[in-house]
Amino acid sequence: MEKQQLIKLLIGDLTWQRLLKSLIFIYIFFTGYVYFRADSMIFLSK
Repeated sequence: MEKQQLIKLLIGDLTWQRLLKSLIFIYIFFTGYVYFRADSMIFLSK
């Protein structure tokens, strides 16, 4: 397998639009996780 084919297989089409969409998705997912886990982290049972 050529190096160019291997890079395309592992990374895919790396564009600014795809990178921006991924970062937005990660930010929204992390925000939602923190929002729903905050109460259980604040009020820890002993």
